[in-house]
Amino acid sequence: MNIYDDYDPFAFEDESGDGSKESHDDRRKYFEEELTRFRDEKLDKEPKQRAFLNPEILEELVDYCIENEKLEEALHYSKLLTEHAPFSAQAWSRRGMLEAHHNDFENALQSYQRGLALDPIDSELITNYGVVLESLGNLDEALEMFDRALSIEPSNDEALFSKGICLQKADRYREAAAIFSFLVPKEEYAKDALYELGFCYDSLDEFEKAISSYDAHLDLDPFNHSGWYNLGIVYNRMGMYNKAISCYEMALAIKEEFPAAWYNRGNAYANVGKLNEAIESYKECLKHDPEDVSAWHNLGNAYEELLRWRDAIRCFTQALKFNPRHSESYFGRGSCYDALDHPRKAIEDYDAALAINNKSSELWYAKADALYNLGRVADALLSYKMVLELTPTDFEAWYDFAETLVEDRRYSEAANAYEQASLLEPEWADSHYGRAKALYLSEMMVESAVELMIAFRIDETKRKNFESEFPTLGNEEAFRQLEEIVARQSDEGKSLTREPVM
Repeated sequence: MNIYDDYDPFAFEDESGDGSKESHDDRRKYFEEELTRFRDEKLDKEPKQRAFLNPEILEELVDYCIENEKLEEALHYSKLLTEHAPFSAQAWSRRGMLEAHHNDFENALQSYQRGLALDPIDSELITNYGVVLESLGNLDEALEMFDRALSIEPSNDEALFSKGICLQKADRYREAAAIFSFLVPKEEYAKDALYELGFCYDSLDEFEKAISSYDAHLDLDPFNHSGWYNLGIVYNRMGMYNKAISCYEMALAIKEEFPAAWYNRGNAYANVGKLNEAIESYKECLKHDPEDVSAWHNLGNAYEELLRWRDAIRCFTQALKFNPRHSESYFGRGSCYDALDHPRKAIEDYDAALAINNKSSELWYAKADALYNLGRVADALLSYKMVLELTPTDFEAWYDFAETLVEDRRYSEAANAYEQASLLEPEWADSHYGRAKALYLSEMMVESAVELMIAFRIDETKRKNFESEFPTLGNEEAFRQLEEIVARQSDEGKSLTREPVM
């Protein structure tokens, strides 16, 4: 809503009494002449030398400037008006509104305070004062002002609507929704109230109500690009990506220069696997906002998924150009270097990312794998340990840690790590089979046989792997006897445990 909607600079007493178009045009001509005169006048003269500064003329001149969107001049003349009419609450209120419009909130507060000192029960002035407090983030004080205005004038819907906006900013969405729902039946507020209601329901995760509110809003205002965009956000949060795409495209048809809509359309296309369309969307976003770090990063992700490693590296590098502390882009670029078999460059990027965020288990995991591929087994083990400190329930990390311990010939520790993996994922044959090998290499034959039997039960192909890796072991009489004991226990219904077979 426009705070100047009620101003009519031509609602003046017509001395001729005829209200003719000629008198209207004469008045407009007079104001334009006055504007020219004021522009040319030296404004540092003493007030007494500015005899033409009549408060009534200044008031009409301010209104004329507002009506014709000459707001810089309107503010200037409103300041002159308060000089010449310092006891007019309306003059201070008008000045406060213009200062607020120019985002000069501190001075706007002072102007409203001067006005309220003169007229403490002007509910419109109190409401506008509350709006400025809200703009400055003083939400509790602002709510007090709106309640004060409503106590004076309970039917002040502008104060009520402003209170709803303030409650929304304070994350009190349920209370705000109640206010907007009350205002929806009022024709003057229906469109805006439905829009805000949609936002409240979205924030409350009541998606169906949010969609219904935005749909009703768009019935009243079908060319509101923000309405279509917000509706797309709701569908996106519901995982209904194709509907989200349709909404973003409606927003873009109305307003092509809308980077956020291009960006989110790209994300929605990526979510449905249409990576080329996603790439097109991110590029359009970057045409309008070439320093959008998230768009560069997600463009890199799309290229990476298409295995276009070098294009991805270029995009991640651009993201880092605009935000050198964007750890996700270091990670993405490192992953591409890994894929191109440049593990040293990959590790440099992983280290840069970890210097910014050392609590990412994924980063430590990627670094550990790259170190292992370089043959730096001891360093890889340290990185795997960091992964397990951060995510101790990651069974695959326990397995890779165990495999690396085997590589370092630390068989007993490896057996324990495999055990952790199998405890977390009991029906995963790889961890049992790996532990069987580690136990065998530790000369713990009985325990090894138990693990082998478990692995064979889960995945029969592991027996062929075993015969291929240990072609002579199957012929060892002692091992065959252990197999028979374990198999007999299994047939008798006894559980296969990791305890020694007696």
